[in-house]
Amino acid sequence: DYVQATLDVGFEYWTLERRLIAEWKRPQGDAAHEDELLRSACRASACKSFDYSVLALLVAGLTGRTVSKEMMLFLGSCFQLVEIEDDLKDYEKDHEKGAFNIYAAFVRRY
Repeated sequence: DYVQATLDVGFEYWTLERRLIAEWKRPQGDAAHEDELLRSACRASACKSFDYSVLALLVAGLTGRTVSKEMMLFLGSCFQLVEIEDDLKDYEKDHEKGAFNIYAAFVRRY
């Protein structure tokens, strides 16, 4: 079921987000460790918009429509672009709050 699979992606996001935020409070580690954190941040960023996907699936279901896997992949890419744009705009605010932000992950690494 698409909805359950998408909720599982949300659980993955929250797990990654909590781990990354805890790691980012520590001093930087060696290059291999920081590279792994950045890979995890990229995965978290890809999962971050799971809620938009759940909403799209629920609306489709409530209106009696089906959504193809291809359409969900396309929408997922669009949703991820929106999340990245939001992170770019909110970098300073997110940084001050200690919130997940993909741009902050790249700033920390490079």
